[in-house]
Amino acid sequence: MRFRRHQEAAHASTRRLLVWFALLLLAMVLAVNLALALAYRLMMPLAHGYPALFFETNTAIVLLFVLGGCWLENLRLREGGPQVARLAGGRPSCRNSRSPAAGRRRRPGCWHATTRSMPSPPAGDLMTR
Repeated sequence: MRFRRHQEAAHASTRRLLVWFALLLLAMVLAVNLALALAYRLMMPLAHGYPALFFETNTAIVLLFVLGGCWLENLRLREGGPQVARLAGGRPSCRNSRSPAAGRRRRPGCWHATTRSMPSPPAGDLMTR
């Protein structure tokens, strides 16, 4: 039963993040177009109007950079859990070490335990989630 609630919360959070992303992308497109229109007016004060497809080209370039970057990052994240952990600053545990800390990192969830400065979760927590 808890799984369904967590899944519904994750879906709601995903929708909220996608709406924020769309709003921020729209704001970025508007800001770039405004900045470039102002720069064009300052550089060409005697020009009447803007060149053909001025705003469409600016918008296309911004969308290409942002959505292209999202696509490339999505490809990197599809490489799986170890790659995501490396991106977050994690490192694999050393299997030859005899230290107690290395032993804790060898159990399931070791990538979570070795990312940045996160404390190692208790073994029981890994099985209940």
